Amino acid sequence: MLEQPPQIIGVDPAPGKASCVFDGKEWSLLGGTSKSNLLSDGLTSVVAGLGELTSYERVLVCWDAPLAMSLEYEHHEKVNPLSSRPFELPLRRLPKGISTGIFSGVCHWTISQFCWGLPNVRDSRNLVSPHPSIGGDWTLVAGDVPIGNGKWLAEVHPAVGLYALLVQLGFKSQESDWRYKGSKACRDRIGMPLLILKLVDKLIESSHGAAEAGLKLARQPFEVSIAGMGDDEIDAFVAWLLGFLWVHKNEVKIPEAEVRFYGDGGVGLLRPPLPVG
Repeated sequence: MLEQPPQIIGVDPAPGKASCVFDGKEWSLLGGTSKSNLLSDGLTSVVAGLGELTSYERVLVCWDAPLAMSLEYEHHEKVNPLSSRPFELPLRRLPKGISTGIFSGVCHWTISQFCWGLPNVRDSRNLVSPHPSIGGDWTLVAGDVPIGNGKWLAEVHPAVGLYALLVQLGFKSQESDWRYKGSKACRDRIGMPLLILKLVDKLIESSHGAAEAGLKLARQPFEVSIAGMGDDEIDAFVAWLLGFLWVHKNEVKIPEAEVRFYGDGGVGLLRPPLPVG
């Protein structure tokens, strides 16, 4: 009997509005749509909604927000463990809108704390690789090791992943400013989301088995929604895509699109290789 592939969920979490989710078939919103209902029961509904979406025996949630840190980096000459992580250093040379700054200063830190209790600042010295337990039924992906049955959580950075995939696969935009969050004008200059559709088509051409079937299934709602697609939908889709490419790396025959866990000591994220230069 063939092993059932994991269910993959991409989440663009938001502390001040509904969080956007893509599950490989459709988008959905979790949480409140206004400040009042977000504070009353919206955050709780994010957790409950993820529980309802993750019905398979093996689930991977790809979360667009910081999830891990380690105080062991206190002696790293270029890292302050309370604000930066070694795996982020190469990302700082990427274009505006993609490069990462102080991870502890991002606004979705709070919703990660509410939903997962992560990053766990107090116990970060005790982070054990490759798979530390978050508590309950969830386990944090902390190494490039195949996941088994159960519920798994991984950190992703959709802007980094999307930029790397587009450049590596020959779809680089000439736009040097990638601050597309909240800016339709910037997305139009880059060529989003049409470039993403072309990227998915190229991935489909080079895939087989469950990877090919899953990419074709995800392509359908993306193409239908392309005209009115916003940055939240893009980020949730790319978060899903990064997890999908990691799980199905052996079925997608493009080395430049191979998503791996980049980091050390259990602190890192899923992404493809960065472009050279």
